[in-house]
Amino acid sequence: MTFKSSNLSPSTCKTRQPPCFHSENPATFLEGMDAMIPSGATFAATALILVFSALFVVKIVSAGFSRDVVFVKFFQRPVVILNSVQAARDLLGKRGAKYSGRPRHTYINELLSHSVGWTGNSSFRTNDEIWKRHRKWYQHAVITRVALDSYRLLQRREADRTLYDILQDPENYRHHLKRIYRYVAGVALEIAYGRSIKNTEDKFIRLIEKGAGEALEGGGRASALVDFFPILRFLPSWVPGAEFQRSAARARLAVRALENEPYTKAAGTAKQSFTRSLIEDCLAKGALTKEDEDRIKGVAGTIYVGASETTLTVLLTFVLEMVLHPGVLQRVQDELDSVVGDSRLPDFEDRSSLPYFEICPAGPIGLPHYTTEEDVYRGYYIPKDTIVIANIWAMTRDPQYYDDPEEFRPERYLDDSNNTCKPAELQDPQELVFGFGRRICPGQHLADRNIWIVLARMAATMDIRKSRDRDGKEVTPNPKIVGGTVSYADVI
Repeated sequence: MTFKSSNLSPSTCKTRQPPCFHSENPATFLEGMDAMIPSGATFAATALILVFSALFVVKIVSAGFSRDVVFVKFFQRPVVILNSVQAARDLLGKRGAKYSGRPRHTYINELLSHSVGWTGNSSFRTNDEIWKRHRKWYQHAVITRVALDSYRLLQRREADRTLYDILQDPENYRHHLKRIYRYVAGVALEIAYGRSIKNTEDKFIRLIEKGAGEALEGGGRASALVDFFPILRFLPSWVPGAEFQRSAARARLAVRALENEPYTKAAGTAKQSFTRSLIEDCLAKGALTKEDEDRIKGVAGTIYVGASETTLTVLLTFVLEMVLHPGVLQRVQDELDSVVGDSRLPDFEDRSSLPYFEICPAGPIGLPHYTTEEDVYRGYYIPKDTIVIANIWAMTRDPQYYDDPEEFRPERYLDDSNNTCKPAELQDPQELVFGFGRRICPGQHLADRNIWIVLARMAATMDIRKSRDRDGKEVTPNPKIVGGTVSYADVI
């Protein structure tokens, strides 16, 4: 992939080359739900989840069913998959008090520490008092409009710096990956810790990436076993098949470093940050306890870990889609030209005037919810301790609302407000990709702004084209789509 652009700094002007998802008897629940899936699907899904990604299993289990609520068992654990916005809204939204828990996550929450586990990571905590406290902290830092507006200068600065860096070697895609990743890390680290970074070799980036990588990926598929069979956590690490124990031992050290070192630096600097503001708030209320410190460390780390992969995925997917669909890029640039002109860069105030240029994050299934009470929905009994998955992938491909859903056609969302039959979340997918109910991503608005400003300025100043081989022929990328909670295109 090649970025075609001028040699001028994007911070000073805007130029570009020519467009180149009723019975209260549990038995009835099981009897009725089992009828929803083919014989053997429970066993098959149990095996598949150990080999393939969660998204792959959800697709296979849901495929071929007209029902928007599907039941299956993974190792005899009940799982409900919601394939429609209505079902997700009814259960995860309107009945959020019952559906806002999280599964146990033995590997993440227990094995990563001999004591409390990686409990600071709000994403994996159930909806207890600590989680509620985390949400209050996030409210002040990444949810209120005042807080969000205070980051605009930072976002503009980092976006412009990213474009300038890309200009230094516009045909080197591997170079672009590092520069785009530096943008994502730069914004997150400065908000969380007050740390300004210059490049992807920064000590904090390497430290956090190592900790997050060991924690989230170190156990591999074997860690799924201990999540479904928690008793396996007592296996000695030398037992064949207990690789997750060895992985957890490595991850414990990495997570400790991930949380401790950036926290210590932030606490000792005068520069304001999310971490420092929480420390000051606790001190103002009396004292900063060891428990307070542990919670602040985890929550601050979540800002970076939670934002980096998702945001980076959207940015890279945009680049890929513009390469594959030059007509779409041309239309984006025409819209930008008509609204912004050529004497300045697009800014946040322009967004409402740019309806075609809207960027939507990639989250096909999201993190699973967990029932903390029993419930009845459409005549079916749903027991306590049921895993509930919102299948966003299916929602955004519902043939009832979308023609040719696999086709990249941004204009399908334009002038659709009069389609009263379509749920609001499908008229604007941003309403569903960040989750549902009480577990909606607290950083959704921050992530949205981070993504929009850098991509608006990229589209305004650059043409993004296919690269050419030695013979001058265009090379069309053939990306491998890697599924999971976040999907991304691997084009390298």
